[in-house]
Amino acid sequence: MEFWWLALIIWIVAIALVIAAFSLRNKRKLSMQILFCLSLFLLLFKTVEFSTYRIINRPSYPVEFSHISYFVLGAAMVSGIKKMRSFAGLCSLASGFGFLVAATAAPSSIYNDTSSIYSMIVSISQHLILLFAGVLLVFSFDKYSIK
Repeated sequence: MEFWWLALIIWIVAIALVIAAFSLRNKRKLSMQILFCLSLFLLLFKTVEFSTYRIINRPSYPVEFSHISYFVLGAAMVSGIKKMRSFAGLCSLASGFGFLVAATAAPSSIYNDTSSIYSMIVSISQHLILLFAGVLLVFSFDKYSIK
């Protein structure tokens, strides 16, 4: 485990985000505003990213589960369809937790598979935002929230 420190940093940030999500779970309006902003940002960022790949003639398609989760989360939160939120939360939670497992099992692949430090930080940030959004969405629902 050559890059154990990277896994440690990822876990520290993830734990802080989960604690933040749990502290926001009873503040419904603030939670939804934060989720809307994060979801809109991810949706726009990933749309521009994949469009740019297409424009520069290096087509890349969103085929990984986490790529699909960015769009599902963005579509659910930006469109305001309440029945999609639980699915978006589960997708986000699964993607974020899967990234944590991968970062723990093979942190060197996260470090070595990126083209630059910037892309590594962006990748880690996006997956941790998915984890935060998933925890916030899944654990903030009460029995009256989905209509």
